[in-house]
Amino acid sequence: MKTLFKPIALILTVILFAACSTLRKVDLTKVHTGMSKAEVQAALQKKPVNIVASRHFTNPDADVEVLEYTDNVVSYYLYFVNNKLDKWHKVTQGEHAPTLTYYNFGDNNGY
Repeated sequence: MKTLFKPIALILTVILFAACSTLRKVDLTKVHTGMSKAEVQAALQKKPVNIVASRHFTNPDADVEVLEYTDNVVSYYLYFVNNKLDKWHKVTQGEHAPTLTYYNFGDNNGY
């Protein structure tokens, strides 16, 4: 019986820590425009929950990707142009995912 306790306790501990990592708040004061996706992920200490949209534009030549970060209460869309953070905003209730048929390049207000 004691031999089963340690593995089960270890598994439960791992599951608990994995679940708690999704509850970490999204602190956008730690990010700024121009950061790479990897830098944003390191600053927020969490991975995005979803790739909301992605598109390649030819004029100008740019790849735009929208990643969703959430803390189970609030979600944010972070917009990356050529792997650099361009802007972000809080997702409002009922908001649909961006379609990226058009993207306002240079409008990097970060809000």
